Amino acid sequence: MVEKLLEHQKYAPAKPKLPFHIFEDSSFEAMFRDLAEHNPNGYLSSSEGGNIFNSRLMSKTSNLNSLYSGDAITVNRKKEGSFTLEGARVTVNIMPQPSALERLLKNNKDDIRGNGWLSRFLVCKPISNCGYRQTNGVSFSRDGLNAFNDRLYQLLSQIEQGDDDDA
Repeated sequence: MVEKLLEHQKYAPAKPKLPFHIFEDSSFEAMFRDLAEHNPNGYLSSSEGGNIFNSRLMSKTSNLNSLYSGDAITVNRKKEGSFTLEGARVTVNIMPQPSALERLLKNNKDDIRGNGWLSRFLVCKPISNCGYRQTNGVSFSRDGLNAFNDRLYQLLSQIEQGDDDDA
């Protein structure tokens, strides 16, 4: 009976690898493990930056810096085991309200400026359009948006297939 079970276990299907990950509300442990076990390409995004700024991810800005630089990160855990995250890349898009960004800068200024985390971002603060978004019944073409979405789908399909050719 045991031999049959061992023989059956030999033919267990391999765990599928996800083509890419989108992270928003994730611990750094979960994010690093997902990047190590699946495709090492990820996207960390939040339209409410406070979600990320108030998360435990912000306690590991030095590890996020390592991801930006392409350095290997070795994670040792007693229960989940150890692994090394190599060649991972994470694109970050955080859109905070001004108050959330000000709070982050006030509370963590020494950490995020001292280790260069903030210098890895393109920071912009557009002028508010509140009250000025009147279209007066004018409709706009979506041709450019459709072309953009088609190209984005094409690029993501290349990642899914493991194609490393230049885009």
